[in-house]
Amino acid sequence: SFEAAGAGGGMAFRQACLAVQSGMSRISVALGVEKMTETTGNRAAEVQNMTLNYEYETSLGVTTPAQEALLARRYLAEYNLTRDALDSFAANSYGQAKKNPNAMYHINLSPDKLKSQVMNDDPLGIFNCSVLADGAAAIVVAREDSIPKEARDELVTVCAGAAATEPLSLHD
Repeated sequence: SFEAAGAGGGMAFRQACLAVQSGMSRISVALGVEKMTETTGNRAAEVQNMTLNYEYETSLGVTTPAQEALLARRYLAEYNLTRDALDSFAANSYGQAKKNPNAMYHINLSPDKLKSQVMNDDPLGIFNCSVLADGAAAIVVAREDSIPKEARDELVTVCAGAAATEPLSLHD
C-alpha cells in the first residue's frame, strides 16, 4: 500500500516494476484507487486539503485548488508564458479520455471552448483542474518469460521510470 496524495497509483506501478526488475517477484499487480463519492458535503475537499501544510497553509484558508493556481501563476511568470499555454494539457487529457470508453468525460475541447471556460482559480479553468471523483486502474507487470508466447503480441515495455518526493510548502 502506498500513499502519495494523487500519485498513489503511479507509485504502486513503479514499485511493481522495481519488484519485477530486481527479481523479487516474477509478476506484480499495481492497483490505484480513488474513492471520493462516499464523502458528503465539504469532506472530500477537506481530505484533499490534508496534503497541504496545515500550520502555514490550510489553517490560513489555502485550499488545494488555490495552491495549484498559485503554482500555475508562478510557472507562467517564470517561463514568460500566457494562460493559453495551460490549455494544451487539458486538450491532451480530454483527447485521451475520448478514446477510453470508461472515462468519466468524453468532451470535445475545441479551442473556443477552452478560451471560454469558467475560471475556477485563475489562471486555472474548469478544464485545467481535476475533479474529485472515483476511479481505479490496475496493471500487471511481469517478466517476459512469465507470459505465454501467444499473449506476447500485446506486450508493453517499460523503458524507464523515476520517482521523486519533495515537500511542497508555498511559504518556503
